Amino acid sequence: MYKKTLTLILCAFFVLTGCSSKTAVKSQASTYAVLTKKKKSELLKMKKHYDLIVVRSKDLTTEDMKVLRKKSKQIYFYMSSKKPHHKAEELKADGIFISKIDDADALDALIKEANQNKLKVIVNNAYDYRETVYKNAKMVAGINQTSMMTKKQCKKYVKQDTEVSTRLKKYLSTCQEKGIATYLVEYTKNTDWRAAINAYCKKHHITYYNPTIKQDTWKHVFFMYKKDLRRGLLIENPSKHRLHNATTVKEYLFSSTAMLHCLKPTVNY
Repeated sequence: MYKKTLTLILCAFFVLTGCSSKTAVKSQASTYAVLTKKKKSELLKMKKHYDLIVVRSKDLTTEDMKVLRKKSKQIYFYMSSKKPHHKAEELKADGIFISKIDDADALDALIKEANQNKLKVIVNNAYDYRETVYKNAKMVAGINQTSMMTKKQCKKYVKQDTEVSTRLKKYLSTCQEKGIATYLVEYTKNTDWRAAINAYCKKHHITYYNPTIKQDTWKHVFFMYKKDLRRGLLIENPSKHRLHNATTVKEYLFSSTAMLHCLKPTVNY
C-alpha cells in the first residue's frame, strides 16, 4: 500500500482506457439503484426517484408496490438462482435480479422461465457464466457488475487489479454489443474515485450506482469537500453563509476560481 497524489488526469485515464460502445443500449435505465439492504420502511419513505430499482420482495404487499411505482419506473426483485420467482409474478414486478449464480444450466433455465412468464432479467456478477448470458442475450435485459474499478482491501477500497478490471470491461462491452444493458455498482467512498468512475461510465454508456453516496444534502456535500475547503477556502460554519442545500454549497465551492486551483484529488491504490 502506498499513497499517490493524482491530478484530475485520473478521470481522463478511465475515460480513455478500455473498450467503448458507440451508443447506449435503448432499454438501459439512466438512473438505477440496488436497494437490497434497505428495510421496507426505508423504501416506502424514499424521496429520490429512479428509472429502475432492485429490492427484496420480503414483506412487500400490493399496496407497497403502488407506493414504489411512484418512486421508480421499473421494479426488479432480488433473488438467488435457486429461489423461485413466484412473488415477482404475484406482485407484478417488472423483472428479477439474479444473483449468487453457481450453475450455468440453472441460470439458463431460470432466464428462459422468467422470459416465459414475461419477467425481464438482470444477471449479477456473471462473468464466469458469460457464455450463458451471451447465448440468451435476447432474453437478458441487463447485467450488473460490482467492483470493476475498485476492490475492498482491509477497511477501504483501492484500485482493482488491472487484469480483473480489463476482462470485466471487455465483458460489459461484449454485452452491449449484444444489446444487453450494463450496470455497475462500486462501493468506494473516495470522491476522486467516484468522479473517475462516473466519467468512465458516461463515456462507455454504463449506468453507475454507488450505495455509499448519501442523499444529496448540503451537509453531505460539505463533508465530501471539507479537505479541499481546508486547503483553499475555509468555511467554519456553512449555515452562516446560508448554505442550506447541496446546490448552493456546490455553487459556493466551485464559483471561486481560487478554490478550483486548490482541488488536488488524492487517491489511494
